[in-house]
Amino acid sequence: LRGRENVVSMIQCSFLLLVLVASCDAFHISSLPGSSSIGCSLFLRANNMASTVRSSRTFSPPKHAGGGDGLRTYECQQGRDVPSVSAMMSLHPSQVSSKKACDTDYEFYQQIMKCEDPELQSLIADSLEVLGDALRLYGTEHCMVSYNGGKDADVVLHLTRAAVGKHNHDAASSERPKLAYFEDPRDFEEVAQHVKETVSAFQLDMRVCGADVREELATIVSERPQQISFVLGTRKGDPNCGTQGAFAPSSAYMPKFMRVNPILNWSFGSVWTFLSMFSIPYCKLYDEGYTSLGRKDNTAKNPALRKEDGSYAPAQALRDFSMERAGRESKPSKDMTMTPEETSRMLSEAREVSLLIVGDEVLEGKVEETNSVHALAALRKHGLKPRQVAIVRDEIDEIAAELQRLSANSDLVFTSGGVGPTHDDVTLKAVAQVCGTSLETNRQMLELLHHLKAVPEGDSLSAADARLAVLPVGAQLLPPSKDGPPDQKQWPLLLCKNIFVLPGVPKFFQAKFDTILREYLPPRHLVTRRLILAAPEPELVGGLDMVVAEHPGVKIGSYPVETEGKEGTVVMVEGRDGDTVSLLAAVEALQGVFKDKVVSVDEIDAVGE
Repeated sequence: LRGRENVVSMIQCSFLLLVLVASCDAFHISSLPGSSSIGCSLFLRANNMASTVRSSRTFSPPKHAGGGDGLRTYECQQGRDVPSVSAMMSLHPSQVSSKKACDTDYEFYQQIMKCEDPELQSLIADSLEVLGDALRLYGTEHCMVSYNGGKDADVVLHLTRAAVGKHNHDAASSERPKLAYFEDPRDFEEVAQHVKETVSAFQLDMRVCGADVREELATIVSERPQQISFVLGTRKGDPNCGTQGAFAPSSAYMPKFMRVNPILNWSFGSVWTFLSMFSIPYCKLYDEGYTSLGRKDNTAKNPALRKEDGSYAPAQALRDFSMERAGRESKPSKDMTMTPEETSRMLSEAREVSLLIVGDEVLEGKVEETNSVHALAALRKHGLKPRQVAIVRDEIDEIAAELQRLSANSDLVFTSGGVGPTHDDVTLKAVAQVCGTSLETNRQMLELLHHLKAVPEGDSLSAADARLAVLPVGAQLLPPSKDGPPDQKQWPLLLCKNIFVLPGVPKFFQAKFDTILREYLPPRHLVTRRLILAAPEPELVGGLDMVVAEHPGVKIGSYPVETEGKEGTVVMVEGRDGDTVSLLAAVEALQGVFKDKVVSVDEIDAVGE
């Protein structure tokens, strides 16, 4: 009886198998661009059905692809032991055993650990160490990857696959990486498709959540008895990075969980090198000019990749990594954004001003530097105190270091030069670095450029003009007239924290500088007296020191002068904000100390009126 049942069962299974195989399509896997096409038909056994996996794009950069920070050029040649990720795992999750998927993950771990690029290998090793610690502390069940389908998320996902593969191998287990995907109707359809294909191809355990991240996280956290961690694709320089380390507790306004940041030290270049070297699928939008993906309503193609014919180069062709987020519309930065009241108060209370002149041509004596001369005279006339003038080369780190110092020690800083669309215009990049933010497309500036350049809203600006709209996140665009409406025919005034960014061309710098003084900085009333003493400066040191110590509310300075062939000294006494009482008291004290050495006392015209 048992034998007849088995025969019947075998006949039924065979018939079903024939039907299934007849209905299955063979599938085709294409190799990377530049290498031979590999066509293969896989006939599946037992209960496995053929499954067509249409991979997202895999990256084989063109020969000219390059850049700093570890970006290399790699091509997968037929016969090399570098299989594409899509080829490594091409069956639908429901037909592949968990053991098979885990084996594939461990094979990937072994593959990336053999990376021959020393720079990338160091990054991979550090990232796997962070992920290994996260798995040891939280376990795979409580260590979820926040996956959004972007390039950084792809790197983190596949690094996590490798780490979980190693974890399973060592523990003789077969757990799958856990993912959380926050679905938003404003996402690109191409991103959603890439997420779907990736989860299917690699048999991942993904939880689809709603767009309200905070609410969804609260639900996930509440379902678990112990603390949960989320693996993120945050890199240094990202707007939300701040001072985070490899492990960082969630912000106070969010549910309690641990943020795990395994690729903090990766650059845009190293991300693309990793995706390239290991043939990892990525969203096809990166081949169409996008370099950073957000939502459809705040993401555009990167203007830095726009060609003269209007088409766009792929993301991996970006040379200037600081322009990575240039296609993203900026949103206010908590660290940079000030209310109009706060900005007005900062400007009205400003007393000391520093100047930063940027340009190799100035230091090399190729052009005469006149902007600081104009600014210093204008500041004195306005009653503001110049604190320091510095000149630096067109080097981002040098500009940033000097700006950091001047910004901390002055009420306001004015920069001159290094702004524009050319390669050596790096001042804005340094400003963004000092402000702890990134460069993104500023919608207000973009709309203004359309007016200034007379380009209809539906049409594209030139590549050079579009780059002018790429500003530090949180930058303020002040109208030329403080009390008037925004002027669509004039360039705005750019303010980032306490730094005014001005052009280097003298006529433009001077016009903007004078406008800022007139419209935004209230004048300071200075009262000044000049004493001429018939004695060389060294003989006056003791008396001057005594008067200075007794009258801290006024400024007293001196310099040598020659009168009637004899050496003398000019002593200048300045009172701030119209403090005539303190000034006259100091002058009287000087007259009492030096008596018969006083040749004259003159009242200098008040400035800043």
